[in-house]
Amino acid sequence: MSLQQSLAAYQFQMASSLPTEVLEILSRNTSLLQEQHLAEKALHEGDKFPVFSLVDSDGQEHSLTQLLAKGSVIISFYRGGWCPYCVLELKALRDMLESQPELNATLVAISPETQKHTADTKANNNLNFIVLSDEDNRLARQCGLTFKLGDDLLMQYENFGIDIQSHNGNDKFEIPIPATYIVDRQGVIRFAFVEEDYTSRAEPEKLLAVLGNLS
Repeated sequence: MSLQQSLAAYQFQMASSLPTEVLEILSRNTSLLQEQHLAEKALHEGDKFPVFSLVDSDGQEHSLTQLLAKGSVIISFYRGGWCPYCVLELKALRDMLESQPELNATLVAISPETQKHTADTKANNNLNFIVLSDEDNRLARQCGLTFKLGDDLLMQYENFGIDIQSHNGNDKFEIPIPATYIVDRQGVIRFAFVEEDYTSRAEPEKLLAVLGNLS
């Protein structure tokens, strides 16, 4: 089953179990993001990726310069470990690495969650790659990916038991739209998947195909 099929199956399950008014809130907020054309304004293929240095789940610092010295880098922005769609994506990326031990690229996943929550996400999902904490969405903002959650959506997340303020360690209530980039050794983006709809993600097979063309 492809990642998108897994995402669609989960979405169908949610649609069958949630009240109509809740589904309307989720759908409306996605439509509002699409009307802002956030994906079009974000970094895309051919752009230089911003130089960064972020801390991982173990407190170790990773810079883009160091990562690119080893080869191409896959950079996946996810909303947080609280997001089931993000978890499905992270697990699919994990499985991709396990099936491709000779992959000539470094994979990093980035969210605005605190180091503690980042560590929880990595441990709870047995992730085999670097997971970075983007404090206050500084890198995501440079990439044009951030937005502020609407009050109605925040209230609904609270009803789900999701405390965005606790997860992100601030009261800005900002998260990134999902995005996956492949950056070559010169720091140039060679593949970009940016999507306002949080239920859609880049297929691992597509990432492998792009990497194959780069090698």
